[in-house]
Amino acid sequence: MKNQMNRMRYSDGGFIKRLLKRGDTLFSIARENDLSVEQLLKLNPQLKNPDEIYAGDEINIGKQTVPTKEKQEGLLSR
Repeated sequence: MKNQMNRMRYSDGGFIKRLLKRGDTLFSIARENDLSVEQLLKLNPQLKNPDEIYAGDEINIGKQTVPTKEKQEGLLSR
């Protein structure tokens, strides 16, 4: 359950959003979601300075499905 809470993804207006946690970087989020940092920035025009993201900020990570690793974790926990 804690692992799921750390990711905090939800759908809103056709986008999947993620609540940032301490230690998140745009690079790590992009890598986890099979995106480039450039793609992630295009999905998040509200980010005026990509070096200044903070825990508690929300970002769009796209319209794709949840990455395979998380799907496997969810199936194993049932």
